Amino acid sequence: MENLSANHALLGKVEYPLVRSKLRAWLVLEDLYSNIIEAAELGNRTDFVSSMYSYVSAALSIPTEDMQSYPWYEVTRAFRNIFAVNIPSFDFPLLRKKIQEKIKEKVEWEYPGRTWFVWLHLLAKNYGWDIKYVENLDLDDGVALLQEILLDAQLEKEWTWSLSEIAYSSDPTTHTTKFIPLERPEWMKPTPKPMKKVKIKASELPVGLVLKWDTDTNEYTRPQ
Repeated sequence: MENLSANHALLGKVEYPLVRSKLRAWLVLEDLYSNIIEAAELGNRTDFVSSMYSYVSAALSIPTEDMQSYPWYEVTRAFRNIFAVNIPSFDFPLLRKKIQEKIKEKVEWEYPGRTWFVWLHLLAKNYGWDIKYVENLDLDDGVALLQEILLDAQLEKEWTWSLSEIAYSSDPTTHTTKFIPLERPEWMKPTPKPMKKVKIKASELPVGLVLKWDTDTNEYTRPQ
């Protein structure tokens, strides 16, 4: 059974076929995945294990209390396969998230499971679809359409902003006016290009012991 394909999950003696989630189920899993990442960042082992159990439990419709009876390696392997099946087919900018050093402070009106209702509200409002239709959307279609909705809203804000006086600053010295663009959300900003590596000639190296910072070990090492 070690060669079990990635489109199945094995827990105990039961083999569960994995099917790509529809939009609502996928958003539930994404919220649970966020909990896993948050617990890992905080080093909270108890919450990490609990969130992992909840993720696999939700995906396979297994009672959460039953998850503790399975070997940990089976749970993590099931998680890996479930996650892989539900990766969006496209690299949507809307979904790009940087790992934060600090947990983002939640707003007062946040509650568990709100993500789905935010998406439902926006999709239903813009397209007139009912709940059943929205929750059964293909996840790629749902993400793509929501991104277009948010893009339209942002561009409309930018147009309105450009018509207001506060969008321009005047320089009394040069008698010129400068346009101040409206701040865009992170997913709409260009991806920073990696710094170009430049090889330094040995003759240009500083005198003395030269050390290089190793990002893998987080310590200084001598260049080879």
